Amino acid sequence: MASLDEKALEKRLEQLEKENQTLRKQLDAQKSDSAGLFGRLNRLIRNRSKGKNTSSNNKHAEILRNSVWFDAEWYAETYEDELSQSELSHDPALHYLMYGGFKGFNPSLQFDSNWYFEEYPDVAQAGMNPLIHFILNGEREGRLPKPFDVANPLGNTFVTLEYYREKLWSGYSEQALREIERLATEGRRAVQVRAHWYLARWYYAHGDIETAQNNIQVMIGKNGRATKQMGVGLAKCLTLKGEFDALEEILEDEDWFSPTKRETLFLKANALSEQPERVHERLRYINDVFLMDGLTGITCQNEEAPLTLENIGYLWQGKPQVDTQASKISVVIPAYNAESTIHIALDSILNQTWRNIEVIVVDDFSTDETAAVVTLYEARDSRVRLLRNEVNLGAYPSRNRGMKAATGEYVTVHDSDDWSHPQKLEKMVQVLELAPEKMASVSFWVRVTRELNFVGSWFLNESFLEKNHSSALIRRSVLDEIGYWDTVNVAGDSEFLWRLEKHYGFDSILFVLKNTPLSFALSDDTSLTRTKMTHVKTIHFGLRRMYREAARWWHENSQNHVLIEGSREFPVPLGNTRSRAEQFDLLVVDNFTDENKNLAEVLLRIREKHEQGLSVLLFHWPYFNGWTGAPVSSNTFKLMQELAIQFTHGGDTVAVSKIWVVDTRLLEHVVDSLPLTKDVNEYLTGLEAARVSDSLLVQQCEAVFREIVERETD
Repeated sequence: MASLDEKALEKRLEQLEKENQTLRKQLDAQKSDSAGLFGRLNRLIRNRSKGKNTSSNNKHAEILRNSVWFDAEWYAETYEDELSQSELSHDPALHYLMYGGFKGFNPSLQFDSNWYFEEYPDVAQAGMNPLIHFILNGEREGRLPKPFDVANPLGNTFVTLEYYREKLWSGYSEQALREIERLATEGRRAVQVRAHWYLARWYYAHGDIETAQNNIQVMIGKNGRATKQMGVGLAKCLTLKGEFDALEEILEDEDWFSPTKRETLFLKANALSEQPERVHERLRYINDVFLMDGLTGITCQNEEAPLTLENIGYLWQGKPQVDTQASKISVVIPAYNAESTIHIALDSILNQTWRNIEVIVVDDFSTDETAAVVTLYEARDSRVRLLRNEVNLGAYPSRNRGMKAATGEYVTVHDSDDWSHPQKLEKMVQVLELAPEKMASVSFWVRVTRELNFVGSWFLNESFLEKNHSSALIRRSVLDEIGYWDTVNVAGDSEFLWRLEKHYGFDSILFVLKNTPLSFALSDDTSLTRTKMTHVKTIHFGLRRMYREAARWWHENSQNHVLIEGSREFPVPLGNTRSRAEQFDLLVVDNFTDENKNLAEVLLRIREKHEQGLSVLLFHWPYFNGWTGAPVSSNTFKLMQELAIQFTHGGDTVAVSKIWVVDTRLLEHVVDSLPLTKDVNEYLTGLEAARVSDSLLVQQCEAVFREIVERETD
């Protein structure tokens, strides 16, 4: 008779054999996936020659030629044999674009094509050249160009710089800034130049324009040649500082500023903003942008007043109008305390060439005279209708109320402080009328000051234009099928358009006049998008990123892409909701991505705490040496949705009785922003959530959270 130990051993052996069978199946599946993946890549290589002369390929080849990541001389020498047998031997960039990248050839010592495909299989599945993906998307998403050697971080300064560049925006700016500033003085010249650009972007985004400008000027001196990126960056700094004489002087350098480029025209208009006697010259620069796409120009509505956002008239020659029998467009304008700006929006919409419109202004319980101003317009123009909320609901609920009252075949939203070109609606609806299979159109806008200086995005780059997601023109039937906007505080526009694309297909949205702004958006440093907790930069770390990842999780894992008010199917960060709890029993701090090898057990313990009746809140703390693009795991979101648990985030304030830091190694690298916690009685650590009795560890926990509180309240 077998002993108990022998029986236990036999049972364990059976379990191990089952586990081995499972692992073998997974390995076979991975091999099959890899074979299929590289088979698709090989087919792509064979088919490349069919489209090698397209304008898209020429554009991408030019991007490579101008990139620090592509070394044409090194590439030609390294792959001399392969190039000599190719009809593209004369053009290393085009060869890498069409063939080399898919064969695993490297464009330089700074980029590993094979590793990039293996590390990010979605790129290979998309059939995109690895370096082109990195330049256009991957760098911004926090992906690396090659493996980073933690043991030898100085082994390749380009990769080291990229490593810290991604840390800069993903919650670890203190150490990242220190390292990037070091590389700006100690690295190779090309590395130093790039490091100064990253520093300029960081300081520009945080409102330190002087330091941003200093970095750009040092960058220019070290680079030894002019680039558009440097010139436009410097010009934007001068604009924000009001140094218009210096701006006008640098605009004379045509190596930086091509006279016919839209960016140059915007900047030349800026340079004249304090010279009222040259207003017609200033208008000519602005109008040249519109004329490039055959649009009418603008002028001063009141010739005696300065050219500002509030004083825009139109250069009509026999005012063109679209037949009033055309499709009807409903324009919804949510407004809160907008008495000083609402006329800008209303005047621009009521002067649209597309005449068959209704304008629904939803006053969100304003405490100023917004409603009175709109009432005057309502009396003068039958197309204007005012709705008034009895309590303050927020922008998205107000938008939804307006949409429910809309009667047009098409609907759109207009911010209460924006100006729209008179042909905006006409251009946006015409592309949809010609393509009935498309569901929405999106135009572009440029951010301006009230004095009509063009400033562009908060994130420093060489362009001024951005997609105007918040004012997409949508078929009314779309709202009936997929629902309205999520009633959150911020970021609902992105979720709505992603949901639309998921439901109708990724080609269901058309983009209109990509090089010309059809709206001017008032850039206001005191607006919601500039506050700490909801700032747009939190798409990298913080509230917006948590919300976007949760929304993506729902879109990818649900067969139903309909959002019904009051029954959202994904968890929303605490600070993105208007109705929220303020007191919690337990705050769980951990890394909630699949990089966490203990995540399954942590989630099980969280469920147990919830079943014990504790109110639980989570905070995601990314690993310092992890991939900053790693999303919160699907299992985490699934549990949160099931148990109605939420994430907190930097800038939020919560009262919690206990803080459970699951992995105390996280405390070695403190993130930029933690929630402000109060009423904390106890700290817990480890998978067992053991009470911290070690006085040094208690002090460390308290010091970390106290440091964050002091940093956040400075």
